[in-house]
This record gives sequence, structure tokens and C-alpha cells, in this order.
Amino acid sequence: MQSRCIACHVSGGAADGQARLLFVRDTQSDYLSVNQQRIADFLALDAVDSDYFLGKASGGLGHIGGTQLPAGSDEYQAFETYLGLISADSGSGSDDGSDNSSGDDTGFWATASMLPADLSFRRALLLLTGRIPDLNEMESLASADDTALRAAILAQLAGEGFHEFLVTAANDRLLTDKFFERGMEVLDDSYFPEIAARNYAAGLEQTEEAREAYWRWRRGVEIGILRAPVELIAHVVENDLPYTEIVTADYMMLNAFTNEALRGDAQLASNDAWDFAPGQMTGAMIHDDSFEGEWTQFGLNIISEGSNIDWPHAGILNDLAWLNRYPSTATNRNRARSRWTYYHFLDFDIEKSAQRTQDPDALADTNNPTLNNGNCTVCHQTLDPIAGAYQDYGDWGNYKDQWGGQDSLPWTYKWSEDEDSLYQEGDTWYRDMLSPGIETTLAPQGQDSMQWLGQQIAGDERFAIAMVKFFWEAILGAEPLTAPQSLDAADYSAKNEAFTEQSTFILSLAEELREHGSLRQTIADIAISPWFRVTNQSANADAALKYAVVGSERLLTPEELERKTRSLTGYLWNPWLDGWNHDMVRTEWNYNYNIMYGGIDSFGVTKRARDMTSIMAKVATAHAAEASCPSVLLDINQAQGQRRLFNGIERSTIPGILTEADAEVDGLGAYNSQPYQLNFSVEAGTNNIILTYTNDTWIAETGSHQDLIIDHVSVYDSQNNALLSVSGADLDIISDTPLDNCSNVTWNHAEDTSQGTDRVVWGNCTVTLPIEFEQAGNYILVMEAYYQEYDSDGALEEGDDRTIGFANVAMSVGVQDPIVQSSPTGDVLREKMVELVQRFWGQKYHPQDQEITRLLTLFTETMEDKRSRTGSNLIWEWDNGTSCNFDTSDWDTEEEWGGNIVGQDFFGTLAGWRAVMVYLMTDYQYLHD
Repeated sequence: MQSRCIACHVSGGAADGQARLLFVRDTQSDYLSVNQQRIADFLALDAVDSDYFLGKASGGLGHIGGTQLPAGSDEYQAFETYLGLISADSGSGSDDGSDNSSGDDTGFWATASMLPADLSFRRALLLLTGRIPDLNEMESLASADDTALRAAILAQLAGEGFHEFLVTAANDRLLTDKFFERGMEVLDDSYFPEIAARNYAAGLEQTEEAREAYWRWRRGVEIGILRAPVELIAHVVENDLPYTEIVTADYMMLNAFTNEALRGDAQLASNDAWDFAPGQMTGAMIHDDSFEGEWTQFGLNIISEGSNIDWPHAGILNDLAWLNRYPSTATNRNRARSRWTYYHFLDFDIEKSAQRTQDPDALADTNNPTLNNGNCTVCHQTLDPIAGAYQDYGDWGNYKDQWGGQDSLPWTYKWSEDEDSLYQEGDTWYRDMLSPGIETTLAPQGQDSMQWLGQQIAGDERFAIAMVKFFWEAILGAEPLTAPQSLDAADYSAKNEAFTEQSTFILSLAEELREHGSLRQTIADIAISPWFRVTNQSANADAALKYAVVGSERLLTPEELERKTRSLTGYLWNPWLDGWNHDMVRTEWNYNYNIMYGGIDSFGVTKRARDMTSIMAKVATAHAAEASCPSVLLDINQAQGQRRLFNGIERSTIPGILTEADAEVDGLGAYNSQPYQLNFSVEAGTNNIILTYTNDTWIAETGSHQDLIIDHVSVYDSQNNALLSVSGADLDIISDTPLDNCSNVTWNHAEDTSQGTDRVVWGNCTVTLPIEFEQAGNYILVMEAYYQEYDSDGALEEGDDRTIGFANVAMSVGVQDPIVQSSPTGDVLREKMVELVQRFWGQKYHPQDQEITRLLTLFTETMEDKRSRTGSNLIWEWDNGTSCNFDTSDWDTEEEWGGNIVGQDFFGTLAGWRAVMVYLMTDYQYLHD
């Protein structure tokens, strides 16, 4: 890279006429002493010191030539020492003998707070694989060192989740998903005979079915082409292939449709449009004397194909989607392709390398300014050679697309209107541009210039740096730091220190990448580094450290948030299969809310939002509200041990319960009323007697349903003294829960009374009776009750066949204040909330911490509100209004409404868990990671 700098800062170089520092060439015998003196003279200028020189060399301070000596590199440090020796300047930071760019964690990171290994593992797996590890996995890494942590992370970098990360990260850079909604101009029938033949045949048939079949096939081809570049990157990374294959691979990635359309030789495991394998393309052709075709109303009818091409694959560099994403024009002349080649693969953003002049005199130059005007050549000397290396590819990426298949030079250049063309027979590139190559190295004659360019890039030390930076933002949520641009800025020193530290680390990763060749290992190395594990610092933290933690606790992207919810709950936000896109799974995230939540469309929106907005907050709330109901419902209806969220929890697990038991009331009619007993022990004070009817059932086929009828409720002490005795009719007088919406008074037909004494209960009603116990001891709860069953003909009588057979009542005794007072179920709930918080937020709390108490309070208040307000006791109904956007019909059968059975929430606990889920999923710590 030093040679590029010298090539600019010499007479006749790119910087000549603009730079204050010009060297003499090494053809002059005393060039070393002369150039050293010029450096000394340069350092003696006003506002020029070692910091200024080093800032320019590392790409800062608006240096037109970009990075020549990466900050922190051995060459940078050697040059820093040299500058200190050649001048008396003490501002370079080298005179005090210190070295702040060593990357030593005990230096720069000495005062920083870092995530422990287990939480680092959790964060890495979430971002890199879309999976939240279980608590046992995390516990096993609680005291792991970096070596063990790296091995654990590396072992997980495989499978579908990692693949999703790779293709998403690659598209964030390459933006080839632009074509997903817009189609591709590269699919020109006249250059791909298989596509032309399919189109023509479908047109001839002139049936809707034939055309639909063709367009579905063609859509599979489009998916195959537009995804090929990102699938290539994923293929290289997942298989630990040399990272250089990204620009040198002699194959492209093909699905079943492109394999056919492009006449590839890939060995595919399925015909799925989303499955890819490497293969070579042989199905493109040129337009030469062999080609004969006619355009008809049905499309192009190829009578005789042109010469076929063995496509000279060069990894991504001449991939169809890459070429089409960055098309050319007769005036652009592949410069956009060159610009993005530098940006993605050579760590150089030419757009930021120089300010465009506004001098009207300079802009008035018409004598080929890109070749002759110093205001232009400063960039074009770098840009144009690589543009020339793309010489064989036309504006839309077709290979040698001009007639005869000799070149891709447009007719406007070959035969210009002013008859002053420079073109000569046999030319493949413009004579008024620099020759194909890379910077000062020319592409050899007789060799494919694109494959040659791929090899040149693969051997350039900048390529490894570019590949580290390629995945940097996808992992850390922030672009790599850039060299500060103003020495006068108050924060220059802090920014430069952070930049130098990061640059040193990236250089070390790049050096290791060049040795082992595996980008998968590099990704793991980033994930165990301080740049990934550092947490937000206090307000009085070192200024440089504040710039270094810009990527910590970052806002999750729509894709990452979807994967997080799916991993934790198994839920996708309103999924459906998009048949047009070959059964791609669509969700609210990738269909309706992607852009609204800061995502990209790879066309109009190409940069992700990294800060929460009010609109994004509303989307996050909608997501949590709609995900909470099905997540709770799907999980609670799994068997214990098979759940993601609520293992160890039942519908009946309500806070404050001391003792509980189920009573199966199976006496049919008042003459069969029976006592049901619960023995319990309590401390002195006020407690609650709680009776919950839990199996209110209706069977559609027979019209069967049943009601619970409570005759009497009593509480006795150990001496058989009644502390409480109340008829069913009077329960509503002393109950803490309103009973008017799920019960009423009825007559006991076994007794001769003039008024109703019993209470008929439906809709899974709950009765809560407060009772004062003057002293601790053993007590007995007795409920006298019976049930009545009905079918389509009316009430059953003794001897009739029963369909349901009993009414189930949960009898329990609980504390008065479940938040303040301890209880077995309260302890279970607190432990479960500690677990959920750790999994959802990555935070560890004690069961008695304020945050857990806050969650228990929310759960309890929501549960009690649910039980007091609804008569149906279904999780998705609240005051008879639907509030659960979830289809439960999958549980329905011909005999019964299964959805209603699994959705029963007679204790109100499912509503409580819904509220907890919304709380967890709308918190900063869930939306950021």
C-alpha cells in the first residue's frame, strides 16, 4: 500500500498539483535522502505534525488516497516511530514511549464492563443463529475462558439459523434482494435460449395454465439468480472453504430452476427453489452468425442458437445478480461495478476519498477529464482500471453482448455520430480510458480479465480486511469506526484512540483470516472479542471507550427480533405460505412491517435504522400483543417437559395458594348433593377460600353441557366448630369475586323452601371467600354440591346416560395478599418469572427482587381482572370482545369445539401470563441485545 501512496505523491502522480508533499522517484540516485528531507520540511509547515501525517496515512483528515497505513499495523507503528525520530514534534504520541494501539485488553479495555461468558454465548447464538440457548447450556459456560467460549460458539455456527444470518448479512451489503419484488433485466431471452424456448412454448399453447406454469418456473429462475451471490457467501462460510473463493470460485450457486434455465451441472438434493448447490453455467450464448431467431407475438423463437459460452466464473464478481444490481451505461462504463468492488472487497470507499471540485473552470474541461484533468484523475486513476477488468460484460451483465460476441462495447462508442470514434477492430475496451487492470497493474493479454481480477483481489492484503468488515455491522449493529477527519475537533483524540484500537483488532483478525482462511472462525473471533462483549459504560467512562461501545445493546433488526420470538416461543407473527414465491414463509415482519421497523428493501431503503422511533415502538407493541396470546396458549397445552416457557406451571398455579385439591362433583340433581372436603393448615390472619368451576363443557354433536350447583360452604376448626357457614344462595354476598355474570340463585328441589337456597354456576366461575383465622392451626373446608347435565332434549335424570359425567371444582385456600405474603405457588411463580426474564432479557434476578415483584403484581392483577370481568373464561375473549388474533380451529374436531377447550382460562392465569409476555416483549432489554 505504500507503493500506491508513493505513486500519488510524485510529479505526474494522482496527487500532483494538489498535495503539499511530493516525493522524487526511486530512479533518482539520492531519492532516499531527498524524500526524507521533504518529510522533514513537510512536518515544519504550520498545522502539520506527526498526528496530522499519521491521520492522513490512516485514511483520516479527508485523505484522498484513503488508507495507506492501517492504524495499528506494524507499518503504522514503525512510521510513527520514524516520524518521532525525524522531527522534534512531540504531538505524535510516540515520544512518551506509550503504545495505545496494541490491542492489549488490560490497556484500552481496563475499565470497561464486559458480558460474562454465559451471556456472551446467549447473545452470540441469538444474533448468529437466531436461537436462545436454554439455561443449562448457559450455566455450563458461566466460568468459561475465551478459548472454551470460542469453541462453544463455533460449534453452533451451522444449520438453518446460521444460514439465515449469513444470507441476510450478505444481502445487507450486496443488496441483491432488490430484485425480489422487481424482477431482473438480466433475464433477456435472447441470451439464454432455455428461457426463450420455455417462454415461446408457453405462448404457443395460449392457455392460462401454460402461462401460469411458465411464470412460476420463471419466478423460480429469478429466485435462483437473485439469491446466488448471498448463497455463494453462505456456502463458502458454512463449509469452511477458503474465503478467497468469494471472488475466485469457478462456479455459481444454482437452484433447480437456474440449473435448468442456465444449463448448469449442479447436483441438487431437491427441486425446492430455496435449495442451492454449486455448479457451472453453460447455458448462455452470444449473438453471432450461428444465431437465428424471429420475434413473434408469442416471444422469441430461436431457430438456431448462437455459440454457447462456458461462463468464466469469478465468484461474485461476474455473478448475474451482482452485475445486474450494479448495471452500467455507455457513459458510466463499469465504474459503478468498480466502485462497489473496491468498497466490498478492497476496503476502499472511493466516494469518500476526495471532495468533488466546485471550480467552474475545472468543470469546464472537455478534453477527456477523467484521463487528463487532475481534479478527476485523482479518483479515476484508481477507479477506471477495475472498470476495464469488467470489459466483457454489457450494461445488464450479459457476456460479450454485442453482435459477433467479440466485445461489449456499445455502438455509440464504435460508430459515434461525429465519426470521430477511437474504436479499432478487435478492441474490447475504450481507448480513451485507462487499460484494464487494478491500479498500476495491467491485466495480461489473452487471459480472462475478470478471473484475473478475482485472483488479484484474493492476493491483496486489503481483501481479508474487507471480509472482516463485511460481517462487522451484521454482528455488532454498527459500521466500523472511521478515522476522524478534523484535528481541531475537541473529541479528535478520543475518536482517534478508539479508531486505532479497533483498526488494530480488525488487522489482527485479517492476518489470522489469511492464515486459516475460514470466515466462520473469524465470525466466532468477533463474537468473543471486547467489541462484542462490552456493555454500555457509565457517564464518567473514558471518552475513547464511549466511542468503542457504540454497537453494544443494539436494536434488533426485524429479522433478528422475529428469530428471537420464534426461538423463545415457537411463534411466527401471522405466517402464511407465499405460493408465487415458491412457498416462502411470509409473516407480518417480512411482509407488512419490515420497513416500518427499520428494515431495508435493498432498493429505496438500503440502510437499517439503528434507533427506535415512535412508529417502531408501536409496531413492537403490536407484535407483543399479538404474539402473547398464541405463545401462551400453544405452550400451556403442551405436556410438561415439552414446553418452551411454562414447564412446572399449570393453569391452576395462581399466586398465594397454600393448599389445593380437585373435587369431581358427580351427584346428578339435588337429591344427590354430596360433601367434598379439603383439610388445610394456616397461620393466624385473613385468608381466602377459593372455589373454581373448571370444566364447563358444551359438546356440539349432542348438545350436552352441565352446570355446577353449590348447596353449602362451611369451614370448621379442629374441634368441629364452624367458622363459616353459608348457603349457596348467599355466596355472592360475601364473595370477593362478582358472581352475577356466571351464576344465579336456584331452588333446591330436595328441600321444602319458599325461596332459592342454592347457587347454579356456569362459565367456569370463581368464588372467593375471605375468612379470618384467629389462631394458627388445622381446619376443614366442606363444600356440599351436585351437578346437572343437559342434552338436546333437556335435563338428564337419574339413570340416563351421561356424556360429561361430573363437574370439576378446584378447592383451594390462599393468603389474602399474594404479593406480600409467601406461599408455595407464589414461590413457584417467582422462580418461573426469574427464568423467563433471564431467557427473554439475558438478565439475572433474585426471586424477591423488585423487578420480579413487579411482574408478579402484573400477573396477579390481570388474573383477578380477567376472573371478575368475563363469563366465557376463554383466553381470547375479554368482555365478549376478541383480543387474541389466533386461529384455534386446528384443535376443533367433528365432535367438539376443541379450540374452546384448550383456550379455557377459568383461573385467569393465561390472561396473567399474556400480560407478563407483553411486558417482557416490549421492554428495551428484549428489543435490544
